[in-house]
Amino acid sequence: MAGAGSLLFSPVRIGGLEVKNRTVMPPMGTNMCAEGFITPRLQEYYGARAEGGVGLVIVEGSCLDTVAAKAMPRQVAIDHDRFLIGLRGLAETIHSGGARAAIQLMHAGVAASARVTPNPLAPSPFTMPDGRTTREMTPDDMALVAEQHATAARRAQEAGFDGVELHAAHRYLLAAFLSPSTNRRQDGYGGQVPNRARFVVEVLRRVKEAVGPDYPVWVRINGQEWMPDGLSNEDAVLIGGLMEEAGAAAVHISAWGVKNQRQQASLPTVPGGLLSLTDAVKKSLRIPVIAVGLMSPEIGEAALKEGRADLIAFGRGLIADPELPRKVAEGRPEDIRPCIACMNCRDGLLVGKDIECQVNPAVGWEADWHIARSDTPKKILVIGGGPGGMEAARTAAIRGHQVTLWEKAPRLGGQLIQAAVPPHKERMAPLLPYYEAQLNKLGAKVEMGREAGADDILSASPDAVVAATGVEPVVPAIPGVNNPRVVLAAEVLLGTAQVGRRVAVIGGEMVGCEVGEVMAEQGKSVTVMRRGEKMAQKVTPSIRELVLIRLGGLGVRLLTGVSYEGITDKGLAITVAGKQELIEADTIVLAAGASPAKLIETEGIVLKEIGDCVEPRGLKEAISEGWAAALAL
Repeated sequence: MAGAGSLLFSPVRIGGLEVKNRTVMPPMGTNMCAEGFITPRLQEYYGARAEGGVGLVIVEGSCLDTVAAKAMPRQVAIDHDRFLIGLRGLAETIHSGGARAAIQLMHAGVAASARVTPNPLAPSPFTMPDGRTTREMTPDDMALVAEQHATAARRAQEAGFDGVELHAAHRYLLAAFLSPSTNRRQDGYGGQVPNRARFVVEVLRRVKEAVGPDYPVWVRINGQEWMPDGLSNEDAVLIGGLMEEAGAAAVHISAWGVKNQRQQASLPTVPGGLLSLTDAVKKSLRIPVIAVGLMSPEIGEAALKEGRADLIAFGRGLIADPELPRKVAEGRPEDIRPCIACMNCRDGLLVGKDIECQVNPAVGWEADWHIARSDTPKKILVIGGGPGGMEAARTAAIRGHQVTLWEKAPRLGGQLIQAAVPPHKERMAPLLPYYEAQLNKLGAKVEMGREAGADDILSASPDAVVAATGVEPVVPAIPGVNNPRVVLAAEVLLGTAQVGRRVAVIGGEMVGCEVGEVMAEQGKSVTVMRRGEKMAQKVTPSIRELVLIRLGGLGVRLLTGVSYEGITDKGLAITVAGKQELIEADTIVLAAGASPAKLIETEGIVLKEIGDCVEPRGLKEAISEGWAAALAL
């Protein structure tokens, strides 16, 4: 693990800007502004990351034109002087936390909100998936957009930011010029790489003119695009060189497209998943290269030692734990709350929500969710060792309460154990050892194999009880459901059930789909079915898309609108689309949901119920309610 004396925590220069260490918070949308104005919540969010030890904070993409360039309803705006007071306050907050402050300038282009931009700007005309037609940019359009970047950069400089990043990655306007997939122009701005990069070079040079030669300006580009006719890594090398020649102080390497069945290119699920893209670019440049892509401290340190990057961006890791850099520098890796790469932070933004995190409920509420020591320490009993119960116990122990946790199973984890089993869910596994380490360090007493009857609770004489008793699996009322070939989804995922060659899964939400994928990867013939009209409706968009792609690739049969008629020794009789059918199956797996496992109430003791025992939901609700319950005690 990298520590205070490692390369990760050595100083680095970006142009004339000296940064105390090589850790970077990359720009990530939050949707926490109010009509473009910086809010106290947004300042607290960035302030927490700056105080956590990161060297450079790059504030999320700021809007250059609230009519033609706005990507999110509550995006940071930088297109008018009325936003200067808030921007100045944000820069000061980041500086007060000990970090350097930069801000990304972004024209959304084809990603502009359909509510305000019916015909978004693009290098070439084409019809978008939502039916809108892009408008090919004219020379006047390009001159205006270049000037908007320059004016915004000058405004950022006046607000006290130490540098600006031009967003020429993902699918936004500048990236669209660089990409052969979206740039079909026949003039001097289309064709070979130097022509496709010409507009970005012009924007960069105009920005440099506006802010002066010593003010750091750099560019974020795609190291590759996984899409038809997409940008190649060889193209990115040439583009990086053109940016350096035009005066860029650094290049930040991201990616775009769907790389494979387990990840969208810009959101890798494998640590360091984009690092290979920086290699060739880094070798061809003299200016610093920023690497991003689910980086871990170990991978980041190795990349620096091997000369594969100059700065390491920790994006989702800093959302999950704002103090990640400090904990690494202090040699406390076990205290880092792990990012589980669930995409929740991104997917909420797609439907207009503020940024959220499944494992860190304080995101966006840093001031309100501060953990303070209690003035009246209590004796707290937490019943249930799943993620909600462990979070309640952890937070209560930090507050100075005397905490005991009871778990009836032989190990902690609850549903977290089976949740980490399916393919591509391995990133959930570190959450359990994190909680185990925290409970141990904080002195919480953990008792395994403990039942929680009324007499047991009274004998423990707690001042308050937090019930995190989870759920019981639902057994649907289907004739023959007691057949010995019927097993529970949890038994399959935990490997305690024998499963035959032909498998029928009842239930098509996440658990049912995961069981189907696990069995299909073992070479079994699998049918997943549900009563509803769509598979995995409660799953976040990024994950759902990839899950369904993988199931299709594995040959899993997916059936919706199913009525279950009965289970026999031959399989499962169903009716679908008005036709009766027998799904021949050796094993029938129940993944039909769950119902709350209620605790026996005990009079005279404060009881707080959290997580699935209130209502079956997800990891985010369990952890946030565990945290909130402990704060309220």
